[in-house]
Amino acid sequence: MERIADAIEILNSIDCEYEIRIRQTTFTRKSEPTTEEEKADPSEQLPPLEKALLSQKVEELDLSVRTRNLLKANGINTLLDLCRLKKTDYLKFRNGGKKSFIELDDFLTDHNLTWGMDV
Repeated sequence: MERIADAIEILNSIDCEYEIRIRQTTFTRKSEPTTEEEKADPSEQLPPLEKALLSQKVEELDLSVRTRNLLKANGINTLLDLCRLKKTDYLKFRNGGKKSFIELDDFLTDHNLTWGMDV
């Protein structure tokens, strides 16, 4: 029950965070990468073991069928795609409920990953 209350609190606070981020991004622009290294995909610079873990397909992950189907339906095909996903993006998922959110949050935490990683 405590986990559901935490999830509800997170989902409610995400709306406020989302509004703030939208306002911040309209005022600040990230400069274009200048060197080839900056232009490279950050996931290409990872060690082989981490790269192998992040390249796992959603179907191979230890998630419920509902959560796997939710991710696939929203274009999340690999663990790397999931890690790049922000909590606010999850709210946009059709049929994305609290249980799936908690399951994904627990999964990421168990694997020392976070939402919105820059990988």
